[in-house]
Amino acid sequence: MEQQIEPITSIQETRDGNAFLVSTLDSTIRLFDKYSGGLLQSYKGHLNKDYRVRSCLAFVDSCVVSGSEDGEVYAWDLLDGKVVSKQPAHSGKVVTAVAVHDGRKEMLTAGVDGMGNLSYFVSLCLILELMLSFVALHYIL
Repeated sequence: MEQQIEPITSIQETRDGNAFLVSTLDSTIRLFDKYSGGLLQSYKGHLNKDYRVRSCLAFVDSCVVSGSEDGEVYAWDLLDGKVVSKQPAHSGKVVTAVAVHDGRKEMLTAGVDGMGNLSYFVSLCLILELMLSFVALHYIL
């Protein structure tokens, strides 16, 4: 039996160039190995059936972040695939795109309401990154 492939809404290569993050219209984001094509992880919980919703990697590829047709912004831990943050955006309208600035800890979202929203992105991913930075700084000192 042949597997049906849903339309792709976004694709992003990891920083190390070894994997691709692929969003599709079946409410699933997948991380594929670039060389073998094998599935490394799947991310679910958001809604993406009708719109081109884009996802991205954030915090030095430690998190996957995506908009959703339910008006929320979701973040998953890259390795275990669990939702670590869910934040409302765009008054419940579809969130079509997200971009995260790792250095400034800010997130920009776009939605079907025609507005762009800039917010500080506070999630378990950010807390983890801050903790790792502190441990690294402590180790250096």
